[in-house]
Amino acid sequence: MLEKTQLKIHPINSDKIQIRKDEGWKMNCILIDKSILNFIGRNTNKIQKYKSVTEWGIYQFEDDSILLEPFDFSKMVLKKLINFSNEYLNILGYKRYLDEVKDVNPQDLYVLSIEAFKNGKLGL
Repeated sequence: MLEKTQLKIHPINSDKIQIRKDEGWKMNCILIDKSILNFIGRNTNKIQKYKSVTEWGIYQFEDDSILLEPFDFSKMVLKKLINFSNEYLNILGYKRYLDEVKDVNPQDLYVLSIEAFKNGKLGL
């Protein structure tokens, strides 16, 4: 949890807030209530390694106010949606596209690019 005294909070409109800490750091957030947090799920409190926001983009202050950071939230939603879609299509009997291309031509540029990305992660 963060202390509000460490941050400069600037309202943009009724539900959007910009948080600033020090000179070079700022983030836009949306003010949410606990019912939305409960809808997102219980596993939303894992803090990321170099950020004070959770993997789901949740900031929670000691006074129980909750902010949602849209980028990290969207990224996590897309990860879950991709995994769900892969499982669903697998249950329907479809193979993953990458596996189909690899079966036809293991040296295909798309296959090699995806494998290089998996191994190197582009330095990320």
